[in-house]
Amino acid sequence: MNDALEFLLGRPLFADLDAETVRHLAQLMVPFSVAAGETLFQEGEPSQHMYVIEHGRIAVTDRLPGDRELRMGELGPGGVIGEMALLRGIAHGATAVAIEPTDGFVIGRDAIGALTTRSDAASRRVAELIGRRATLVLRREIETLARSLGATGPGGDAMSVDAPAQVRRAAPDAGELEHLAGLPFFAGFDVEEVGAVVGPLERRWADRGAVLVAEGERPEGLLLVVHGAVEATLRGPGVAARVLLAGPGRCAGHLGTLDDGDSPVVCRARERCVVLVVGREHLQALRVSDLPLDRRLVRAIYDDVVGAVEQAQRPLARLAASGIDPGMLGTP
Repeated sequence: MNDALEFLLGRPLFADLDAETVRHLAQLMVPFSVAAGETLFQEGEPSQHMYVIEHGRIAVTDRLPGDRELRMGELGPGGVIGEMALLRGIAHGATAVAIEPTDGFVIGRDAIGALTTRSDAASRRVAELIGRRATLVLRREIETLARSLGATGPGGDAMSVDAPAQVRRAAPDAGELEHLAGLPFFAGFDVEEVGAVVGPLERRWADRGAVLVAEGERPEGLLLVVHGAVEATLRGPGVAARVLLAGPGRCAGHLGTLDDGDSPVVCRARERCVVLVVGREHLQALRVSDLPLDRRLVRAIYDDVVGAVEQAQRPLARLAASGIDPGMLGTP
């Protein structure tokens, strides 16, 4: 544990964590070592571990049609891999192979899951760390796609309409609560808990094509879709890419709400829709809350970010399959 603690304390990724929180992480980590050419995990395999690299390099690749591979990026000392799939409990979306002899520290899914659901401050900070990581990767992937499309900044769109979304605050009725409790976002929440979560939130009704988040602007908050669908798109000269389609129980407007930048995409109603708005100030209060229900809500939000990353990777893979080099993604 002392070796892991010393290593983690010197890594920029963990710089925002206090020494006690890092100590909690180090207690759960064990060493790992792989030879050059050895695979850490394969695309499609269940996620079981999060790796922190001390020495060596790992290549991350994505499969393409025709038995081709897209090099998504490389990770060196201090790099972390596997944390997003670990957070959401999904299969790995890429393959990780050692380019050279590589070692470091690894933590299992059960251990990190137990840590992030505890009620102490250390577990909250670790959950936040993983959530910030997923948000960073989402922004990097969308920015990479924007460069590949030649996107130059905010612009108009023929589908956009001028009608603003209607706004209302009202207590949800029993039927709406039953509907919400059945959505993927609220998996594991009972109807009473859903009512406590959504009661303070603003509701918006939007016609098809209405812009809910403008490109280049900061969202008012995270959009949780109740009915209909919200689409996030990037546009370049003569080409467009949808990076997210959020149906009932999924979110849009992550970037600019969960981080400090502006939205790199435009989010509009794909059809007539109803959304709940988790405002930035409300989200900040949730992040520092030690209430179990608030902690579970923040975890659900970060789970949704991982799903958004999965969707954002698809147009990049399609570009690569068509012969367009999307470039390197940086740190996966």
